[in-house]
Amino acid sequence: MLHLTPAQAYQLDTVNLVGCAQDGGVCRMSYPTNVYYGVPGRTNGRPFPQGGTVPCNTQTFGDPAPGQAKSCWYAPRITAGGGTDRRRFDEDDEPRRDTYRYGRDYDRPPARRPYDEDYGPSRRR
Repeated sequence: MLHLTPAQAYQLDTVNLVGCAQDGGVCRMSYPTNVYYGVPGRTNGRPFPQGGTVPCNTQTFGDPAPGQAKSCWYAPRITAGGGTDRRRFDEDDEPRRDTYRYGRDYDRPPARRPYDEDYGPSRRR
């Protein structure tokens, strides 16, 4: 007996994609890639082997999520080492800053230093 199961919906991981346009805008790619249109979890995609520009609208991609505001994303370029050319850390994750701060107690208040007014007038010698 043959059992048929419904096709599983493919949920696209939009976290690793590069946002390029809102609904009605123009998506510009500087290299050949796939472009996806829709909302996270409901997208339609097409390959664009020449890169270039593509209108981000339902006429180009169809309507994967009726009644919702949609966007376009494209896949980041894969480098020769297998990674992407996107930054691996934010501007706040500067490694040099972390090594500078290592071992310093920034969560503690600064040590109180004694001043002359704490001990009264100084004695003359």
